[in-house]
This record gives sequence, C-alpha cells and structure tokens, in this order.
Amino acid sequence: MTTKQLNVERVCYVSRKPFREVLEVLDAGIGHPNMEELWRNIFQANTVAEVDELMRSTVGSSGLVEFLRFNHGDIVHKGKTGGTPGIIRLVVGIQA
Repeated sequence: MTTKQLNVERVCYVSRKPFREVLEVLDAGIGHPNMEELWRNIFQANTVAEVDELMRSTVGSSGLVEFLRFNHGDIVHKGKTGGTPGIIRLVVGIQA
C-alpha cells in the first residue's frame, strides 16, 4: 500500500451575525454545480484541459465550488424548537 501525504486547510470562523445571514453570504460566493451533471461531464472529458474548463465554469465569485453539504443541525436538533444553533459542514474546493 502506498501512502500519500496531503496538505489540507480547515478554516473555522466565529461570527456574531445570525447563522442564516452568514450562510447566505457563503452561499452567494460559492459555486453550486449540479454534481450529477458535473461528474458525468468530467468522466466524458477526454483531456485534463476539458476537466479544467468544466471546473472553471462551476466556481463562484470566491473561486470556490461546493462539492458536498452536511446539515448536522437537522439531525442534532431533531424535534427541538426555538433558537437551536445551526450546524452546517461544507466541503468546498478551489481551482488550482
């Protein structure tokens, strides 16, 4: 088995703004491609240049693309009402 070391950056921000407001700002700047369509197009591409162009077409104004979203808050706070905190994990990437 071969092991490859990857450099990963995890960023955590704490804001005094309401959770929904922060999430709206993030959503506005991140590209949200139809992932099923994106993967189909990537697998049909014949060259790395074609894949690069596909990825460039999906980025938002921040240069980021959302690949996956986990809404942990819907699970953790199931059945609770009131001011429960939001918990969202975004898996985003950047065009290198």
